[in-house]
Amino acid sequence: MAKAFFKEDTVPDEGPTLAPRPSEPLPITMAGRARLAGERAAIDPKDESKHTRRLALDRILATTFVREAALHEGGAGFGCVVEVEDARGKRRTYTLVGPDEVDAARGLISEQSPLGEALHGRKAGDVVEVERGDDVIELVIRSVRVD
Repeated sequence: MAKAFFKEDTVPDEGPTLAPRPSEPLPITMAGRARLAGERAAIDPKDESKHTRRLALDRILATTFVREAALHEGGAGFGCVVEVEDARGKRRTYTLVGPDEVDAARGLISEQSPLGEALHGRKAGDVVEVERGDDVIELVIRSVRVD
């Protein structure tokens, strides 16, 4: 709106700016799409505090495509669940997903992340090294599966 129609201290807020989306659609797992669609459906359209999240979810759902989980040359690929073990014997499970469904606390990691790239194409028994800050950690892949 033109500023001339408002007192200088009452110019309306045009709202938050959303980050631009890539021109190409991004992959998402079927479970990730269902989770985001469910979150979107649960937002009350009258709840203005959720307006930005609602817009973001609309944009994500409009600019993603469901990609089936599949092995990559017999190893971990998009949507695969990978169990790894560190040098102390601690095991952790990761799922390789698209960037819009990343949730590190739940083990959902982007296949473009350093760890995701290290796991991509790897098979049970393989050892990978991943930079973590100033350290390099070694992980043994214990299993790879498609759920």
